[in-house]
Amino acid sequence: MAPSGRKSAGKVAKAAKKPAADEAAKKKKKPTRTYKAYIHRLMKKGSHGRITTKGMVIVNSFVTDLFERLAAEASRLNAHAGTKTLSSAAVIAAVKLQLPSEMARQALTQGAKAVGAYTKAVAAQQKAAEKKSSGKKTSGKKASK
Repeated sequence: MAPSGRKSAGKVAKAAKKPAADEAAKKKKKPTRTYKAYIHRLMKKGSHGRITTKGMVIVNSFVTDLFERLAAEASRLNAHAGTKTLSSAAVIAAVKLQLPSEMARQALTQGAKAVGAYTKAVAAQQKAAEKKSSGKKTSGKKASK
């Protein structure tokens, strides 16, 4: 009988072991920053509920490109002004320079609204934390008297 090319059923193939040095030598890939979760949340919030995978990739690359362009422009403006800290004025100017007029106006309005909501939420958290810590102090004093 001629050999069939298959391994014998009685023999078990041993798994090849890789040395640990090879695994350590391989560089780990940095996770890429995506906006897919945020895009999906916006799509659900609006009237458009679904998006294809290809569409998601396209919108994600558009958002990434826009972010990079705005960050680069704001960085150039900061370098021109001679400052090291990114200011809100530099970001506003970058938005006005990179986006068309109506889109820039809308972006600045939405950005101001988001910053206002964030500031309000932080203030509410601080107020609640102060109230909670002052409540513990007063209850402690009443118990000791």
